[in-house]
Amino acid sequence: MQKVGVLGGLGPKATVYFMDMVIENTHATKDQDNIDMLVSNHATIPDRTDYILYIHISARGVANEFY
Repeated sequence: MQKVGVLGGLGPKATVYFMDMVIENTHATKDQDNIDMLVSNHATIPDRTDYILYIHISARGVANEFY
């Protein structure tokens, strides 16, 4: 059985979309034929808006908040 683990941070809707794409592109005839997935939807991740808009936060500065 195949397994997939993904760490991301693009938001809950992106997570749902990704999972749907995996399911829709898996040839399964029953539930048990699907790929096992472990998902962590880390909703408390710091806001990325400033970084996305290139205002003042560096990617390293955002990552350091987790460690």
